[in-house]
Amino acid sequence: MLVSILFLYIVPSYAKPTVIKFCYEDKHVPPMYAGEGLVIPTQNPGASIEILRKLDASFNDMTIEYIRAPWRRCLADLKNNKVHSIIATYRAARKDFAVYPTLNNRINERGAISRFGMCLVGESSFRNAFVNSKPNNKKFSVAIPFAYGVNHRIDKTQFTIYNTLSNKHSYTLLEKGVVDASLDICQINGENVAGYPFHSKVSQIYPPLHINDGYVVFSLAFYKQNETLTNKIWQWFEHNDTVPTYLKYMANLTY
Repeated sequence: MLVSILFLYIVPSYAKPTVIKFCYEDKHVPPMYAGEGLVIPTQNPGASIEILRKLDASFNDMTIEYIRAPWRRCLADLKNNKVHSIIATYRAARKDFAVYPTLNNRINERGAISRFGMCLVGESSFRNAFVNSKPNNKKFSVAIPFAYGVNHRIDKTQFTIYNTLSNKHSYTLLEKGVVDASLDICQINGENVAGYPFHSKVSQIYPPLHINDGYVVFSLAFYKQNETLTNKIWQWFEHNDTVPTYLKYMANLTY
């Protein structure tokens, strides 16, 4: 009996790590995500996935399971807790099913995984027309990938939006003259960047049209069950610089 009791004290008890089902876009959306379809690239998976792998390696009490799906499926599955996490911009309409990092009842911007400046990109004829246009004088057409999730921040009186499946699709529409401009990343945490195809024809208009913060968001059900873990993850982003990883991918963009 004594031996049995001693054995219970000597043999450690290891808790299984919490599995976080993370869903992300199944399209090639550089610099965040690389590749197409359901495949999770082992090499050069995109900046956001590389950062999440660093996060995963930092903690023994969690492991991330990656799932690729269309963006709207990821969002719907988060709502139903079929997946536990996505990367998304803040939307008040999601507060009933999604949890963002907060501080003093406000969004904690320091807990973001990314901060992108989004610029209009177009040929010189568009850039001149846009810069010299007066409010409500002309409406421009702009291609925006679904994955950017910024439609709600675009002035519909000034722009007609063409949502696309990828950056490549946006630039195809721009090259063919279907749209006046594309919306793309032109700043990372305030640092100007450029990685657009057709460099000889197009360039960005500064300042950015708006700033787009990306957060690792959790389903409400998962957060309630794992509040300590989720807060620890957001704190990790506060203390780890993700900018160099995004800059590395921006310097080697492929469409």
